[in-house]
Amino acid sequence: MRPTNENIPGEPTRPKEDSGSLQRNKVLTLDVGPVISLSFWVFFGWIVGAVAAVCVFAAAIVWFCAADRAWSVVPAGATVVMAQGAGMLAARPWKKRHLGRWPMAWLIGRGVSFLGVFAAGALLYSTTRPDPLVFGLVTAGAYFVSLLAEVWAYSLQVKESTGGDVSLGVSSSESGG
Repeated sequence: MRPTNENIPGEPTRPKEDSGSLQRNKVLTLDVGPVISLSFWVFFGWIVGAVAAVCVFAAAIVWFCAADRAWSVVPAGATVVMAQGAGMLAARPWKKRHLGRWPMAWLIGRGVSFLGVFAAGALLYSTTRPDPLVFGLVTAGAYFVSLLAEVWAYSLQVKESTGGDVSLGVSSSESGG
């Protein structure tokens, strides 16, 4: 019997990639668009402004209905500001990224801020013992409005960074159009 090299381990052979799979991989990458960084302070300023507006509006309504419960608005607003600040720090807007990667960073920040609402809410609720209805409603409303403000701040910064041209660099033939 002749010895063969079939059972001797060597370098694994890799299948050859066809040009179609290379083209598909190129379209699916997130490294599209210009490389930009965004300002933490612009985001945080819009968030704090939105939360403050909601809290002033809510405090006026609560004051009119039951003045002794109006102070519950303050820990609710602080909860949202703390949670959104943590989410912004997790997203690291000062880091330069391709425009296609920014939505993923934003989603990471939103996950952190969503968990932060529960953590900061539990902390502030247990230490201050505000009215539960006012605290919960103002926290939910302020969080929603702060998300809208954050998206607005994102769009303003992207337009400013790209000069209004937010083309992702995908031609119509690659995207199927």
